[in-house]
Amino acid sequence: MNEESALARRIAETIAEALARADGTRSYAVFSRGCCSACDLGTCPECGHAFDGSTVIIHHKRKGKRYLSDRAAHFLSHGRSSYQTKYVYKDQPVTVDLDLRELAEYLDMKA
Repeated sequence: MNEESALARRIAETIAEALARADGTRSYAVFSRGCCSACDLGTCPECGHAFDGSTVIIHHKRKGKRYLSDRAAHFLSHGRSSYQTKYVYKDQPVTVDLDLRELAEYLDMKA
């Protein structure tokens, strides 16, 4: 596993932990907002996880908010920071590229 993949997995673990347990000592909080009707639902091609279109919100006290789709948060758990959507723009598939360094900063992690 390369360094970028390991960081993506650590970010996913940190997000999952913050969603499961609030901690007032952190300088950030992570929330999940209900499903987006415009989102491309479906399943993960790697593990079959069903996406529900929810949004993960990382709210850092100093940096502000960072929004991730449930798909983006899930792909981080597979060590992926880039993935193609089913959307097409100018005859090209839309690709999401997550900035792992930025996400790590929002989660007070060392990248």
